[in-house]
Amino acid sequence: MSIDRSACKPDEAYLVTLSNGRITVGLRLDVNGEHPWFVPFQGNLVWCDDQQIEELHRLAPEPEEKVLDVPIQPWDTLRAAAQIVADDTTTWANLDEICRTLDGLADRLEAEHKATQERAEQDAAREALIEKAAEAMWRADHAPASFADWTFAADSGAYRLRARALADAGLLAEAVES
Repeated sequence: MSIDRSACKPDEAYLVTLSNGRITVGLRLDVNGEHPWFVPFQGNLVWCDDQQIEELHRLAPEPEEKVLDVPIQPWDTLRAAAQIVADDTTTWANLDEICRTLDGLADRLEAEHKATQERAEQDAAREALIEKAAEAMWRADHAPASFADWTFAADSGAYRLRARALADAGLLAEAVES
């Protein structure tokens, strides 16, 4: 059953049947515009108006009104859309390519997200190591007990620069003592 075009929200993807019989994924961009749909055609994305859309179907279920504790990731939404299309074999025939594309896109988004998280963790660990090395160098220069009341933060800029240079050169190891 096709859904009403007026119920389509902007920035949401829908499974659309075009007036030429082609079935594809369309993105609703603007409710009031002259050409509110963006659809793939021969490897390009083209504008389309409501008259060129014969049928519309949701790719993902309507979100529930309750607030979820865990935000839904974009790759999970794409996988859910692919599963909905794959499960509805009575209505959609030969949509395996769309399902594979959605799954592939979900895998790529998830991999990029994980890589970004890993880089952020590595950067944070590197900065912590630089901080430890800078403090160790500062303490070595200010070891006499008469300077015990000085704090590392008050005079640490030059030490951080030196520790960062050592890290950049690959000479800073985890063996820095506290």
